[in-house]
Amino acid sequence: MKILETRIAKSKDIAVISTILATSWKSAYRGIVADDYLNHLENNHWVEFLTTGLANGNIFAMVFVDEHNIIGVAII
Repeated sequence: MKILETRIAKSKDIAVISTILATSWKSAYRGIVADDYLNHLENNHWVEFLTTGLANGNIFAMVFVDEHNIIGVAII
């Protein structure tokens, strides 16, 4: 049985977190949000938002790591 590591997100995680968010949006909001928007949603869409938010403390994020890969994120 694999055990997931849960840890506070670091600035080095931002690109991966942004990719997870983009992938999630493309799946979860298909049929709700316009396809054109989702089809053009880039993996780096949230990088600036996350960078600023983590740096100034307005965002708190946890990542879930399976061995060496971030597989999930929770953002508050």
